[in-house]
Amino acid sequence: MSSTGRQSLRARRLAAEAAEREDLRRRLRIAVVVSVLVAVIGGVLGNWDHLFGIPPERVVNIYRVHGCQCAFAWKRALEAAGYTVRLREYETLEFVRQSARVPAHLHGCHVARYLGYFLEGHVPASALRRLATERPVALGLATQAATTMGEEHKQKVVDSDGQVRLVEPDGQLREWPQGTQ
Repeated sequence: MSSTGRQSLRARRLAAEAAEREDLRRRLRIAVVVSVLVAVIGGVLGNWDHLFGIPPERVVNIYRVHGCQCAFAWKRALEAAGYTVRLREYETLEFVRQSARVPAHLHGCHVARYLGYFLEGHVPASALRRLATERPVALGLATQAATTMGEEHKQKVVDSDGQVRLVEPDGQLREWPQGTQ
């Protein structure tokens, strides 16, 4: 092969290598841009409540144990009333109940947190609205069914009697009539 042929071959090889490097740079730029976009989208979605201000009066956190099916119906009912509901599943609810100071006789298959109060049973949206308005000195609310059924509550889909009890700081229950709210 002549020296001009070798130079031509070398020039083509160098040009091909340069094209490969440029292609690699382009792909890396695309990968970086996509990674940054995914990170930004993830950050926005992960902090949606903080960035776009869902008022705390509209957020209910429900914690359920595996096997509890009734929490789904309660979640749908609260969402239909305009609440943002986060449903989380745990092996045990002991930590949630201890931190919320839920009395031992109220342990059912799910518990919720709302504005610093606990909710046991399928507390209706009207009771949440009243709780948000009045902000009583209390630990939380419990339905009549939750106060009598305990762990068996998981077999019940709704609390049909609608009676809500206010759980006072000493753990005592008192009637909390719902009125027309």
